[in-house]
Amino acid sequence: MEIISYVVNGEITHADSMGNKETLSRGEVQYLSAGDGIYHSEFNYNKSEDLRLLQIWIIPPKVGLPRLYGSHKYKEADRYNKFLNIVSSQDGNSPIKIY
Repeated sequence: MEIISYVVNGEITHADSMGNKETLSRGEVQYLSAGDGIYHSEFNYNKSEDLRLLQIWIIPPKVGLPRLYGSHKYKEADRYNKFLNIVSSQDGNSPIKIY
């Protein structure tokens, strides 16, 4: 499974069995390709601010692909009042590559 999380408002903290731990905020994107298996979780640790995010789950083109993890922060100028290609395939035109 491939998972893309885009933070609309608030903060999300990700942790996984590969040792990644990261907190992302507005405009940041986190991507994960579970590959041959991974445990992960996401939390909103902020007690006073709600978290709003888009989380997209994609079935990869085949099983057993290597695991991927990363994040990217888009500047407000990159995303303000325009379409933004935040994720694409390995040979696509985006800083975030999934299978």
